[in-house]
Amino acid sequence: MEKADENVVINLSNGGFMIPDIFAKKYQNCTIEYYIKANSLINWNNAYGPGWGTFYVHCNNDGSVCAGCTAQERLTSSANTLVKDAWVHLSLVVEGNKMTLYKGSNVVGSYTSPNYSGVGGFGNLVFSTSGNAANDCSYDEIRIWDHARTASEIRKGYAREFHGDVMPDGLLAYYKGDTFEKDGCVYLRDCVGGHHALLTNNNYKVEVLSLIHI
Repeated sequence: MEKADENVVINLSNGGFMIPDIFAKKYQNCTIEYYIKANSLINWNNAYGPGWGTFYVHCNNDGSVCAGCTAQERLTSSANTLVKDAWVHLSLVVEGNKMTLYKGSNVVGSYTSPNYSGVGGFGNLVFSTSGNAANDCSYDEIRIWDHARTASEIRKGYAREFHGDVMPDGLLAYYKGDTFEKDGCVYLRDCVGGHHALLTNNNYKVEVLSLIHI
């Protein structure tokens, strides 16, 4: 299912998408990693996940990122983790009851929960289009893994693309930013094959970058 030959990204303007059934089962260990360039930073925006009480990630106006299971049991990264109009690579690593957020290969936040462990069991992973939570940013190289990636694995892998028919072990879904249309709907292509992500409104552009954003 690999497609994107050009270095393309999806630019959302209060847009979003839905990755179907990627978390139908619960994973005690997993990793969600991606490049993001924020068009704007306000409290609660660029959000994804079903919400507090289950799993949620969002940005704040100081450039920090919150991630966790409840508003009380969450990590909050350092300010300026994100900077408007600058590409940043983030990796959210779930390892049992611990969540760690990396910027590049550097830890910028972590939290160990006394009450929650793992992520999943809720089905679709939705990137919000709603109100202050809407995504106003560009994404590229979205990768979801069935294990907790180490700092070394993140460092060795975040600046390269994967190519070919055989993808790395444990890669559940992989989005390079290109889209396709089927039955009147537009999808982000999953290069692994099973979880093409439905774009949930028309507030997006596919853009070509001349250089990879390292």
